[in-house]
Amino acid sequence: MPATLHALLGLAALAALAWALSEDRRRVPWRTVLGGFVLALALAALCLKLPAVAAALASLNGVVEALDRASEAGTALVFGYLGGGPKPFPETDPAASFVLAFRALPIVLVTAALSALLFHLGVLPAIVRGFSRVLRRTLGNQSKAARTLNLSRGALIAKIKEYGLPDYRHLRRNR
Repeated sequence: MPATLHALLGLAALAALAWALSEDRRRVPWRTVLGGFVLALALAALCLKLPAVAAALASLNGVVEALDRASEAGTALVFGYLGGGPKPFPETDPAASFVLAFRALPIVLVTAALSALLFHLGVLPAIVRGFSRVLRRTLGNQSKAARTLNLSRGALIAKIKEYGLPDYRHLRRNR
């Protein structure tokens, strides 16, 4: 069986399984499901068939790898052998030398700081608005992402107030 046919059968099987396990099979928004499949196939074709898109994704991957290497170098400089630097003793078990707090969490912190900076500069909101427009046009108004995001934001603000943490929303730039 060709790989393309195998992948399409897998997508159909997943959709059939989701429909079979649904609580209300009559209310399945088939336009949204079909739009999601078409969008996924179009995105796959775009990424695999256009060399310019593949090159852009490869360059973006290079940026992420450079960020990872810089984070590893900084962690090794600050934390020494715990952060991935040279060990002052012979290593007996390589798996035991990985310390999550010193090897994986620094890249998480760097990514979070970079995301906060891009949000403050307005880059991330523009990207989210672009994705929202594309998804709204392809999936219709069945997409409830904006309402869900607003509800989770409200829950977060409620938790902040419950714990008595200061509210920093007044520091945001007016757009």
